Amino acid sequence: MNRKVSFFVIFLLIMISCGGETEQTISETTTSTILDTTSTSSSTTTTIVEINEKNEQKCPEDDNSNIDFSKTKNVQLFLNKYGFDAGEPDGIPGNQTVEAIKEFQAYAGLSVDGDAGPNTIAKMNSWTGCEEKINDYIKQTTTTTVASSESSNESTSTTSTTSTTTTTIPQSLYVQNNFGFMPSLSLKNNEIVSIFKGHSDGNLVCGTPYFGDLPANTLNYFSNSMPTAQTVSNSPFTKSELSTKINVNSNAEIEIQVIGNGDTNFKFYFIKPFENQFIILNPSNIVSSAGLTTATFKKNNLDNGAWFYGFAENSSGEIVKASGNREFIVGDAGGMTNADSNEIETIIITKNGKNITQGENLSSSDKLSIMYITKSIYDNRDNTQTTISSETDTITLKNDSQANVGNILLINRELMFVNSKNSNNYTVTRGYLNTEIKEHLAGSSVRVIEDSSREGLKSNFGYAVIRTEKGFKFQIPLGPELSSNEFLLSGCPNDRYLLEEITTFSWRQSGSSTVVNSSTKNTVTSLLDKEFVINTNKQYLSPNLIGKDSDTGNFLIEGPRNKVLSLNESVNFNFNKIELGNSEIKFVEINFKMLPLENSNKLSSSKSIYLPVVDGNFNFIIDLQQKSEVKVPNSNNWEVGYKYIFNYITFFDKISKTRFKNDGTVAYGHNSNPGSHDVYYLDQFSFIVNED
Repeated sequence: MNRKVSFFVIFLLIMISCGGETEQTISETTTSTILDTTSTSSSTTTTIVEINEKNEQKCPEDDNSNIDFSKTKNVQLFLNKYGFDAGEPDGIPGNQTVEAIKEFQAYAGLSVDGDAGPNTIAKMNSWTGCEEKINDYIKQTTTTTVASSESSNESTSTTSTTSTTTTTIPQSLYVQNNFGFMPSLSLKNNEIVSIFKGHSDGNLVCGTPYFGDLPANTLNYFSNSMPTAQTVSNSPFTKSELSTKINVNSNAEIEIQVIGNGDTNFKFYFIKPFENQFIILNPSNIVSSAGLTTATFKKNNLDNGAWFYGFAENSSGEIVKASGNREFIVGDAGGMTNADSNEIETIIITKNGKNITQGENLSSSDKLSIMYITKSIYDNRDNTQTTISSETDTITLKNDSQANVGNILLINRELMFVNSKNSNNYTVTRGYLNTEIKEHLAGSSVRVIEDSSREGLKSNFGYAVIRTEKGFKFQIPLGPELSSNEFLLSGCPNDRYLLEEITTFSWRQSGSSTVVNSSTKNTVTSLLDKEFVINTNKQYLSPNLIGKDSDTGNFLIEGPRNKVLSLNESVNFNFNKIELGNSEIKFVEINFKMLPLENSNKLSSSKSIYLPVVDGNFNFIIDLQQKSEVKVPNSNNWEVGYKYIFNYITFFDKISKTRFKNDGTVAYGHNSNPGSHDVYYLDQFSFIVNED
């Protein structure tokens, strides 16, 4: 007999024994609960229970077809309504809820796994309350084997009343600070920014993936000049309420103060003369007292010129931005003025000394040489008077004032270094800096670069962005102008590649907190007609997640379920059953929703951690190293008062990224069209940080 009918039988027997003639219908007033969508409400309804001529009741059928059982609270309300005790309907899938789901699944004849997956939800939506029991639910035992550490060869076993599984817990793979966010100040506006540090190989055209969906105030790896070794955090950096300044500036040293926190762990970031990248200088002495840090830097080993002090940070996740006079002089600072523009003139891409043609077919084994020139670095000269053969090293120009020895000539797209001259005849090195040697007809444009020294360059660093027709993007570091950079095409998937952007940065001028910069883009076709095709490699295949083993029905992905953590304890997320694509996965991001616990006045939040993939192992251990009562920027710190619910995992490979969300969708870094996966139980992975 079904659970619902049994309650009515008792009621009817009482009514029959107490009354006279049996009625055909009996009216009864009941209170039914409307399951939660955004809130929970109650309403009073009248239920008609029919009695046939043999006094046998007919079960009144419920309609659950419109209830959203993707919400845990609705599942709990449903289970409680039909006698499967899920406990308090708090929206948290704890052990009691899991047991109630298992009991329901057995009753309904479903596979018993404790997860409200598609089959279970479909059964709940079609449930009328009048179904007969199919199977009894019998609790089973779990054996958990804890792998021994290096210091012990023993293992322990524990027994509890849950379903039968065997889990081997590996050593911790929680290695931080390889990937994530680095601190900086924007070279364009001197505002606080973070630099995303992902996989990068500066020797490859496809070595540094470029992402267009980074968090606010976060830049791609080369988008703020060449990054240096810095602190790496799991979350973007924010502005500190502390302050810092140059307190003493003498001929021999400078003294910097950080006010508001006495901490000798601060790192101090500067820009060198004639440069634009932030570097860390180590103080000769650093002392701290209550609310004050004082660091001293000797000038005797520093490059001559005007230095710039930008900021300090102490691995807290906050940047202490310098204020006041942030520039100091070492020796002679003359000549530190630069052009007001460094707009790109041309970019020259060659293969084996030959310019690549628009749309040229290239091989993944090819090597490209890339160089760029800005408009402000050259002066125009008179056009050529006669044809210049590709076979000669002596060229004739209009007169002897066209160039001097040591200058660089730019004729069309060929560079020539001037070795000597005799009247208007110039002996040159043809094809300078890997440019293509070509014949130049009379009337060709002639430009001269008189100063190619570090001080004379108008762009000290530049980068290019190349996109493909299938949506991949890569960032290529080009260094200073007039530098020939060689890049391999190995690893680039088959596709058409189009130059989309070139951005250049000058070195910092004395008296300025920013640098002159220029960005030229073409998001429709190719910039400067630079494009090529690769069809000798392979198509890119992204990774994939599968929820269950097709033969055994066992879950393939493992994670904690409502685990309570104390300090020095850990949780395990096992994704070793991932179906790999054809690009090596370098690291992952695991993101959690942070839901306030009951009676907490905290607000909902989120947290991400970045973990490297070590030797192809996707079994990740998160160690609870620190905890706090309030939110702190330190990414090692876990705030108490929250339930951490698995939100998504992002796999970053050498080419792109793939994000698997707990709602069954997949987002790709190279494709705006979402996909789907069947690991429907990801949102049941959760843990709580113990407040004790």
